[in-house]
Amino acid sequence: MSLNLERKLLEEKQEWKDKGKKKKEPGERGPPPKLFKTAAEEQAWRIQKLLEDPERPVFIPTAAPQKRRAPRAAVDFNDTVGGSTAGAGSGEFHVYRQTKEKEHKRLQHMDAQAAETKAKSDYEAKKRRLAEEDESKTAKKRAKRQRLKRNQEEAKRKQKMADERAKLKAEADKEESEANGAE
Repeated sequence: MSLNLERKLLEEKQEWKDKGKKKKEPGERGPPPKLFKTAAEEQAWRIQKLLEDPERPVFIPTAAPQKRRAPRAAVDFNDTVGGSTAGAGSGEFHVYRQTKEKEHKRLQHMDAQAAETKAKSDYEAKKRRLAEEDESKTAKKRAKRQRLKRNQEEAKRKQKMADERAKLKAEADKEESEANGAE
């Protein structure tokens, strides 16, 4: 292809892309930012924008589950640190207090984890127990429904047989009476 033909095709392709778009003058900015007087106006505008293009995917943020951060492991106790005993230096009590506080927080965290684990296991056990009870009740009621249905079908079958016997007996009696009447 010639260079002119390629250039012309590219220009036509660009025209098709730009068709319907407003051309901006050099130095011209887009529309001024939308200012809302209330949050309700902003929300209404956002909903309207969503409804203009229903095919557009919507991003719905979800909160990440919060996890408890485990406290730092307690340092090995320094037994040579005197608490508030006589002969302790001025900084040793603070070291003693900080290590004691860290250990206390670590124990609290361990207790909270144990309680959470126990609560979860209790919940799962209760859920399992209730599901088993529901299943047993459902099975019992199902068996009762099937038993009643079977009994009804049996009663219908017996009734039908009794009706057929009665009909046959009536026909036999009729034939017998006709035979006796004909004599």
